[in-house]
Amino acid sequence: MEATVLFPVNIKDEYGVIIGKLKHDNYNHPTELIVYKNTIGDFVVNKNGVGSYKVVSNGLFPPDQTWIAKPNAGQNRHIDATAIHDEYNEIEFNIEGGLDLNGYIDFEIRVYPPQ
Repeated sequence: MEATVLFPVNIKDEYGVIIGKLKHDNYNHPTELIVYKNTIGDFVVNKNGVGSYKVVSNGLFPPDQTWIAKPNAGQNRHIDATAIHDEYNEIEFNIEGGLDLNGYIDFEIRVYPPQ
């Protein structure tokens, strides 16, 4: 069985990007954010609970235009990343099993223009 994939003729290669690293080595210490590149806009990172972190903006992450690379963390931990449908304000990283980070998460978020 064949699958046909159709691409719109007007695909734009340009996108905004945030590339960074979250570091958190002790539950009582604040989360450290290192930003390597940001062409999207202002945002903050909040610890939402054990193993849960939110990237919060002012409407910068429309879910149908936002792509999140598979986050990488130390100690081979699986991390879910989701753009939340809450006025396009949040991206959430959740560590499988509700474990605390105790290390780092490397992440890349891209926001593409509307098609």
